[in-house]
Amino acid sequence: MLVVVKMPHTENLEIKGPVTKSFMNYLMNEYGEENINTFTDGYEENESVDFRETAWYKETKAKQTPGKNLSFYRNLCGMTQKQLADELGTYVQNISNMENGRRAISRETAKKLASLFRTSPAHFL
Repeated sequence: MLVVVKMPHTENLEIKGPVTKSFMNYLMNEYGEENINTFTDGYEENESVDFRETAWYKETKAKQTPGKNLSFYRNLCGMTQKQLADELGTYVQNISNMENGRRAISRETAKKLASLFRTSPAHFL
């Protein structure tokens, strides 16, 4: 199912894949039923689908790299590359190279990043 929330002065919010009834109710209450459009996109209305089997997830997963994950978590925490470099005891250039895929992230660094960002080291390997 594709859900599109039409909002003035903003971009449309598009959600592709299965959507629960409770989430649909939230969207309708929050944005008004008149601003919600739904499209069945090869899914039955009440069909339960493992999100890992959706085309969206597979496409998104294929685009993810350890460096992109590092950049994502760093930005999520509001850190600059300099702040992260200081935290890890390394140079800004090393952080930039890791984020851009020019330098591999070592297991030791992945463990430090996982601890810092409270996530799994696997995101950075």
